Amino acid sequence: MKTTLRMQTDSPARLLTVILDPGESLAGALAHAFVSQHINEITELVLVADSFDDDPLAGCDAVRARVARGDLVFTLRPLAEQEDVEVDTFMLRIRAASRIAGSDALPKTPRIRPPHADAASLRSPPISGSDRLSRLTEQGKRGPASPPPTKPTGPLAPYLGAQHDLDALLSEIEGPEEAACVLAWPVPALVGRVIVAPDFDGLAGAIRAVLFEALGDLPFAVDGGGYGGLGRYMHLHTSVLAPPMRDEPMALELYGRLVAVGDYDFRTREAGRYLLRREREMHSLCGPDASPTDAERLRMMELIHGRDFPGPLVVILSAATYANVRCPGVGVPFYM
Repeated sequence: MKTTLRMQTDSPARLLTVILDPGESLAGALAHAFVSQHINEITELVLVADSFDDDPLAGCDAVRARVARGDLVFTLRPLAEQEDVEVDTFMLRIRAASRIAGSDALPKTPRIRPPHADAASLRSPPISGSDRLSRLTEQGKRGPASPPPTKPTGPLAPYLGAQHDLDALLSEIEGPEEAACVLAWPVPALVGRVIVAPDFDGLAGAIRAVLFEALGDLPFAVDGGGYGGLGRYMHLHTSVLAPPMRDEPMALELYGRLVAVGDYDFRTREAGRYLLRREREMHSLCGPDASPTDAERLRMMELIHGRDFPGPLVVILSAATYANVRCPGVGVPFYM
């Protein structure tokens, strides 16, 4: 099997091409570390082989579901029509970077804000719809059949879009019963905002600065966590505690693509080579034949979390959701 993962500078598509060996299936290819790592974050999958089974997606229910939903384009291509590709080539071009025109348009001046004085008083809602359903069950209550239409109240109400319905809240890990327990609204004022942090440790302050610019002087508790594997997936994914709605604890889930670090603009070939070197180092440390030392394990965690990135770090937000759970997942690709 050969694989290649590409993102074109001028296209929103992230394309994974899988060239099968004779007799190999896509289900078998998914056991390969490189394919399984990226299968949930692509937007287009091309399967190449000499011949195909009657059902090339047999045993690939998650892939089939994404194709059925329309968020994954699936193409079959005869081997004779496929150009040669290098095994495990990783050419990353960040989609969100193309939203800012011009080679010098990416902001590079960090903006930092200290914690809000009232942030410590905020309470955390459940992690997910599954967690919330479990709490209702423990209390002897039944979950709703669908998210009840709710008029938002509180200081964030003026910034919220239309409430998300059940279909928007369904995901690979949240079924109808769990998703029905989630009340969630988009926050359009945050979509497209640019986070500029001096380094990894400065991300919390940079997130607070963007929240202040977009939503005013409201309390948010940004804990400075792992940000969803920033260094592995090239995205920022976090949940911050937000002002409550009535007496119910609420959170703000944020998702965005990392588009530049230090002098590396991810729209350039130089950045592609830099990211390729990091990817190869990660593979060498966590591959099936690796036996890392303690120091190498620490290095691997640095790479996965992105602590090795030079500053400033630039992230463009593409999803922001205010909800009664920490991780409603709307607009966030499944990447575990």
